[in-house]
Amino acid sequence: MSYFISAISSLFPERLVESQTLLQAADFPSQRYLGSILINELNTIGEDYVLVLDDYHLIQEMAIHDMLEELLRYPPQGLHLVIGTRTDPMLSLVDLRARRQVAEIRGQDLRFSPVETKQLLHNLLGEEVEEQTALTLEEKSEGWVTGLRLAALALRHRKGQMDIEGEFPLTEYFEIQLLWR
Repeated sequence: MSYFISAISSLFPERLVESQTLLQAADFPSQRYLGSILINELNTIGEDYVLVLDDYHLIQEMAIHDMLEELLRYPPQGLHLVIGTRTDPMLSLVDLRARRQVAEIRGQDLRFSPVETKQLLHNLLGEEVEEQTALTLEEKSEGWVTGLRLAALALRHRKGQMDIEGEFPLTEYFEIQLLWR
């Protein structure tokens, strides 16, 4: 919570004073009390702002999930919360979806399709790439752009072609494997 409050305070130094004071108190307040004070103070900001919580999947403390759940139950005006996580967060996603308060971008939304892969390779290489080459690279990289960019670097040396077996000869130029999960 102190990181959460500090991040917002860096944007709005005159806000969240009471929440910061409560976090530093010798007798830590109840979660419910701190949550209500924080929500009230966040509502006084009066501007739109974005707060990004990255690697949310690493948070193990249930009290943090509960506090965020409370915050999302009564979302402060202006707060746009972005949660970056490798797993579904321990939040009521069903409720957020029902209230149309969540936009989800999942791994499959970030992966390139075969058509997008072909276009990306064309843009990176400055020339057309064979359909089968693009399809094979999309499959091997699972459509992840980093793998496709590395493959494009190696393709520059091969003029966009793979060998006869359809294997991509990355090892000649890079000691890497295209394995992403």
